[in-house]
Amino acid sequence: MKRLAQGMRTAGLLLLTAAVLAACGGEAAPPPEPGFTLALNPDQLTLVPGGEGAGLTLTLTPHDGFTGAVELRLEAADGTAAPAGLHLSPERVEVAGATAQLTLDLAADLTVAPDVLDLRLQGRAAEATAATALTLTVASGTGASWTPRSVALRAVAYEADRFVAVGASGALLTSPDGADWTLHAADGYPRLNGVVYGDGAFVAVGDAGAVLTSADGEAWSPRTSGTTRNLLGVAYGGGVYLAVGEGGAVYTSADGAVWDQQVSGTDQELRSVAYGNGVFTAVGSGGAVLTSPDGRVWTTQDAGTSAPLSAVAYGDGGFVAAGFRGALLTSPDGATWTARDAGTSYNLSAAAFGGGRYVVVGDGGAVLSSADGASWSLHRTGGYHALAGVAYGGDVYLAVGEGGAVFTSSDAATWARRPRGTRDSLNAVIADGGGFLAVGYGGAVVASTDGADWTERAPASGYSLYGAVRGPGAYVAVGAGGTVLSSPDGEAWTSRRSGTYDDLSAVAYGNGVFVAVGYGGQVLTSPAGETWSKQDSGSYRWLQGVVFAAGRFVAVGQEGTLISSPDGANWTAHTSGTYRDLNAVAYGGGLFVAVGDGGAVLTSPDGETWTLRDMGADASFFGLAYGAGGFVAVGSEGAVYTSPDGATWTAAERPTDEWLYAVAYRPGTFAAVGRDGVILTSP
Repeated sequence: MKRLAQGMRTAGLLLLTAAVLAACGGEAAPPPEPGFTLALNPDQLTLVPGGEGAGLTLTLTPHDGFTGAVELRLEAADGTAAPAGLHLSPERVEVAGATAQLTLDLAADLTVAPDVLDLRLQGRAAEATAATALTLTVASGTGASWTPRSVALRAVAYEADRFVAVGASGALLTSPDGADWTLHAADGYPRLNGVVYGDGAFVAVGDAGAVLTSADGEAWSPRTSGTTRNLLGVAYGGGVYLAVGEGGAVYTSADGAVWDQQVSGTDQELRSVAYGNGVFTAVGSGGAVLTSPDGRVWTTQDAGTSAPLSAVAYGDGGFVAAGFRGALLTSPDGATWTARDAGTSYNLSAAAFGGGRYVVVGDGGAVLSSADGASWSLHRTGGYHALAGVAYGGDVYLAVGEGGAVFTSSDAATWARRPRGTRDSLNAVIADGGGFLAVGYGGAVVASTDGADWTERAPASGYSLYGAVRGPGAYVAVGAGGTVLSSPDGEAWTSRRSGTYDDLSAVAYGNGVFVAVGYGGQVLTSPAGETWSKQDSGSYRWLQGVVFAAGRFVAVGQEGTLISSPDGANWTAHTSGTYRDLNAVAYGGGLFVAVGDGGAVLTSPDGETWTLRDMGADASFFGLAYGAGGFVAVGSEGAVYTSPDGATWTAAERPTDEWLYAVAYRPGTFAAVGRDGVILTSP
């Protein structure tokens, strides 16, 4: 026991000694180091390359007295470099001791490929670091997906208190009254040729067997028709949806979702179909007329004409059919037909019945109306648009057609134009301050402040316009027969004497001078766009495009022509290495790029030495623009290609089958224009 007690006293003394030593001379725990934490809201984000950036809220919380500058940068989650082409702003924040909160802007160039990226935001100070996670989804970039803004409308239907119009580039629009329209998503859809309402759903049909259904005309679901033939018309009756098209194609469906092929007994193209009095009646090329009680068993009828028929409608106890060069027929049952006098030789494209009247529309803005189908009155919409669809609803007759044209009437006689683009082909488009301005055939001028809504302005000239530019204090447009116009605002235009009758293809501004180029190597210059002087380009070939950048004008043209000038007066020819026509030239990212026929593309760092590239395209290109870190080229049959550097090109899904003639860029948006007034924007 003594030994145990003594041992315990010894251990206690040792512990007491250690404690005293620690209190008097041992090491204390170090104080916490100043630092900070980071948090992002949201921490998941989607970006469109080339589009406008997205905002992130960063919260930086200091601790233990931290102050000073923190450098910010994006990294991959494993600490390696983030993909090139991502831009973060700002990249530095000052911390004064309290929690700092700020908005970061994150944007992606066209060079960033679609992907889901696991990233982290890294903050670095002199003696502290912190990071927070960010999941970034990179969608298809600007130039990869396009939205139709003004395209040819092919058909229209009314039900459920709204009009639904469909057309080229998969256009899908709705309106409560025919005046105010809303465009709905149509990504990847082909041209739509017909639309009908029945049994609580809209059904639209189109090229390559396209079928779409919608309960409200706004949200659409693609369906499988079972064919790749173009479907041109659709009707509903007797509990059946029925679509007709190329090669005598007939397809039926009970719900719009599941379709069955039927045998029509003809290989003629069927362009339109209607239902009435228990009978489907289809019409088409060669004067074809077929009838069926159920859409399955068909009988060929003799309409007494070989004229192609494009339209059929039912109303007031009978059918009306119309077509080529004013062909007009009526029938009580679809079997026995009587020819009527249309009073016009215009092609007739669509028919409808409503408000006690038959209404037929066609080329040249022609409108026919009749109360009985026997006696017809000819009216005009006031424009020369080719009309392709007509419907009646809400006490309004509504006709649609080329260039997105929309006309409304209360009596089918007097029509009002609703501003939606233009019927005329558009040859050039420029970024106009915060918006766009486009010019085209017949002096057409359309403009937009946002790229979404376009307004047709008074024609600037009776001559077609091929090029436009905005300089300090003046717009200048050039075109056919040496046309030169100037305007202070893009609305009121004044014709100027150019001194030539040769067509002028393009115009640019730089170094205090306007330069216009055109047929036969024509070059004109002007200090203010009013008085013009001829210059010697040294070329006799048609010059198609011109741009000013990096201190020089560069013009391109037929058979690979490439010339440059510091002032528009003194020109030097350069070797292109190709005999293909070059149609457009642009500058960006320290590089000139020219594009042309057969997919020709060349690049140059200085406008003098050019390298021929392989675009890998089977199209010809007429428009080119640079923006958001990349080039976008547009051309024949809706071809669109994008490139980060002018050397490597990627084909985008064709947004239209119309030819595209020009493209321009303003921050966040490309706009492309072309034949029949087509206008597209991306994203």
